[in-house]
Amino acid sequence: MNPDVDVQWKFFFYCDFLEDQRTINSQYYSEMLEHKVRPAIRRKRRGLLSKGVILQHDNAHPHTAQLTRDKLQELGWEVLPHPAYSPDLAPSDFYRAEYIR
Repeated sequence: MNPDVDVQWKFFFYCDFLEDQRTINSQYYSEMLEHKVRPAIRRKRRGLLSKGVILQHDNAHPHTAQLTRDKLQELGWEVLPHPAYSPDLAPSDFYRAEYIR
């Protein structure tokens, strides 16, 4: 399967499929941002890179690691802050958390 970007208005969604048993670490995530996401934005949404990219991701370690933060700064991308626990942004996660208790 080939990863692709779905562009809606000025937003995009990037989806990539990993090999079996592959985990994402900060090295992989940083390389993906530069070598897969950035070219995909360039292909699908010309001009968006020069206007500025605002990235929304959660607080998973690969997303918040120093290596990733350095890469995002190098790319000049802004990151929207994501609350540590936000059931309003992920109602399905909230339901599971309540059920487990």
